[in-house]
Amino acid sequence: MAFMASPTNEDAAPPFEAAGGTAALGAGQTGWMDLNLPAGDYVTLCFVPDPATGKAHAEMGMMTPFSVK
Repeated sequence: MAFMASPTNEDAAPPFEAAGGTAALGAGQTGWMDLNLPAGDYVTLCFVPDPATGKAHAEMGMMTPFSVK
């Protein structure tokens, strides 16, 4: 989450691995992903751009950490 909030070097590889994603959803729509994640700490990110700023929603704080036990 810290990397996405303030990357120190735009050329540096992120300290995470992508696990998949979904397309952008409209208001009232729902999306699902089935993942078989090993125990560990994870974070969900939204890369849809904000229409007003052009920034990815993740850059604006749309991230949620979660743990798999």
